[in-house]
Amino acid sequence: MPVVKLIMYQLFDALNYIHSRQIIHRDIKPSNVLVKFESRRQSTDTSTAVSVSHQDPVVDSVKSIWRGSQLPATKAASRCLASNRGPPDVLQLIDTCISPDCGGAVPDYLIRTMMDTISVKLADFGLARLFPAPIRPLTHEVVTLWYRAPEVVLGFDRYNTSLDIWSMGCILLELLYGRPVILGDSEAETLFKMFQLLGTPVNHEWVSFLPHYKSQWPKWTRRKDRYDFLRPDDIGTDVKDLLDKLLHYIPEQRCTAAEALAHPWFDDVRIKK
Repeated sequence: MPVVKLIMYQLFDALNYIHSRQIIHRDIKPSNVLVKFESRRQSTDTSTAVSVSHQDPVVDSVKSIWRGSQLPATKAASRCLASNRGPPDVLQLIDTCISPDCGGAVPDYLIRTMMDTISVKLADFGLARLFPAPIRPLTHEVVTLWYRAPEVVLGFDRYNTSLDIWSMGCILLELLYGRPVILGDSEAETLFKMFQLLGTPVNHEWVSFLPHYKSQWPKWTRRKDRYDFLRPDDIGTDVKDLLDKLLHYIPEQRCTAAEALAHPWFDDVRIKK
């Protein structure tokens, strides 16, 4: 959980930066998240030194992923890197950390090390657009389907930065669960996955003129235990509250990146930064 929290905090920090400059990313997904794992500790810093065996299988596997990983297949991502070492995909790194080699949980010493050594960057701005005022129509053919906001799936073309916020909620769910949660092979199936998790939206939560809205859709009730499929250690009150603020059906009621950074769930990470 601390690793997930640190990754998400840095992602929101990056997103807050680009949103403050009126830029919508429009393609936030795990493969556009770059992670660098590199020691920054000085050998003379005995107060924070951590003894890590070079023979440890978890450390070796993390280093192996880092050194042998390939760049995402985008020119924009390649230009983001200052060295010839490709960063691992964020989920690949997390999967390694919770592998059976360490009993399915991240060891404390690795958490402490990674809190000081992991660097996260948002990449691939090929679909990014300025967010003008007044809002101009934009294409709704954006964002990989599993991370696409519901209003965009429904054909809304005057979206804003809240589009990226929904994608961040999907990434947080995926990091906590270990695999994508809202995954469908079509737009309709993706919508139904949203509804099964969050409940079918009531009429006032949708703009009536959305092109693909259907009043006869199946009705799923919003359940209080909607996040109980996550590991018990990962679903405290704070993270549930943050998820609800990110995955809100009404775009205007989603939190901003700045508000996410100030959320209580990040308090311990914020102190460490």
